[in-house]
Amino acid sequence: MCQILTDSHLHIADEGFPGTYGDYQSLQRAVSCTASVSDWDAQSGKSADNTVQCYGVHPWFCGEWNGDVAERLRSILASDGRFHVGEIGLDAKKGDISEQMPAFIAQLEIAKETGRVATIHITDSEKEVLDAVRRAGCKAVLHSFSAESYAKPFAEAGCFFSISPRILSRSDARIIRLLGSIPDDRLLLESDAPHQGRNFTSMGEFASRIAGFKGVPPEELLRTVADNFTRVFG
Repeated sequence: MCQILTDSHLHIADEGFPGTYGDYQSLQRAVSCTASVSDWDAQSGKSADNTVQCYGVHPWFCGEWNGDVAERLRSILASDGRFHVGEIGLDAKKGDISEQMPAFIAQLEIAKETGRVATIHITDSEKEVLDAVRRAGCKAVLHSFSAESYAKPFAEAGCFFSISPRILSRSDARIIRLLGSIPDDRLLLESDAPHQGRNFTSMGEFASRIAGFKGVPPEELLRTVADNFTRVFG
């Protein structure tokens, strides 16, 4: 049976992409995000027809955010209705989230105003991100989601959950608990390439491992994830 491979988060503008991504060329659909404004032109020049482009300023680079950048982001989004917002968010491990918050909120508001999806980075800031997403009311994908205790409120806020290879460093019990907290109709899979780590060799293999933890055939999981991808990004 033909596998339908999708990847909801990677970075084609990053040096070294795609790295050790064995079946990257076999992806039917993918989402590429930026971290810094300097990535925007590079991503535009490298994107393929099957790649959904997201533009944004990552919390690590929140100092880049200003009025001119905001207007440039609006202009990029206006140029193509298939473009979205990301990677944005909050990271309490690397920096002060009070300093990151203005850029995050502003980009959420732009996503809401333009009817686009926001791809969100969350590190030790689940409550703050949840509150912001609830206020903004925009459609959101939670990148490399790992906080099962917040899955229910995020699901109630309409969010989708993108699982990355980072979860494979957990115990089997913790992986099963995380996957069990996520509604099937909100589940996405990602590589975060070229930052996929040593636990990832291909999307097909990663999906097979996740399917095993969920107790479903890999083809069924891939179909569910592909359907969810289409519901989010069209």
